[in-house]
Formats: sequence, structure tokens, C-alpha cells
Amino acid sequence: GVNMQVKCGDNGRLFGAITSQDIADAFEKQYGIKLDKKKIVLESPIKQTGETDVEFKLYQGISAKVKVNVTAKQ
Repeated sequence: GVNMQVKCGDNGRLFGAITSQDIADAFEKQYGIKLDKKKIVLESPIKQTGETDVEFKLYQGISAKVKVNVTAKQ
């Protein structure tokens, strides 16, 4: 999965949102693999802490579900 730490309010709502570009950047930082943000299927930006299943389209007809785990930055 992809782990991301972000600033958020007391109720777990993010200040801003996590986009497909943010996920691509975090994936590259953690795994050293560059992904085009267009290959990440994100129906709407992530605005809450917690786990979200996100689809990565790897090749034509081949995709994978990846857990994106968002936690509050201390």
C-alpha cells in the first residue's frame, strides 16, 4: 500500500485533499517507481484519514487495487 501523513483537523478531515498526483508522488517516494497520475483511478480527492482502495491501471486490461493509508501528521 501507500502510506501518507498529512495535516488534518481534530475530526480527521484533511486541510485540503489528496489527489492522484499526490498518490503518484508518494508511491514513487516509497517504492522508487514512477507512475503517471493518469493511471491512478481516483473518483474524487481523498479528504479524510483512513484507508481507501485506489485502482492503478498498470497496462491495458491490467489493473491493481492499492490501499492508500492516510494518517494525521503529528
